[in-house]
Amino acid sequence: MNEIVFVVEKTPEGGFSAKALGESIFTEADTVEELHTSVRDAVRCHFEEGKIPKMIRLVDTTEQKQQRERAMSAAGRFNSGIHDLAEKHDDCLAEAFDK
Repeated sequence: MNEIVFVVEKTPEGGFSAKALGESIFTEADTVEELHTSVRDAVRCHFEEGKIPKMIRLVDTTEQKQQRERAMSAAGRFNSGIHDLAEKHDDCLAEAFDK
């Protein structure tokens, strides 16, 4: 194995957790710097000598979750003023582009 990927999430307590994809490795830390060290140690402990992946990738899902939450909170707050837009979608587009 050349690479192992960890999904990083913020914990409710304010720290960070990392879970490996495809392997039974999980670790936590208070800071991102501590998490990097903790992940490296956990990988070394999990794999036999000579089978340790050459690359460890950490994927932070925190920003993706925040973007999804912002998008979901914005959904439904905007109104075109056209009540049957779904039914007359093509007509509305034609009208908009003819002007």
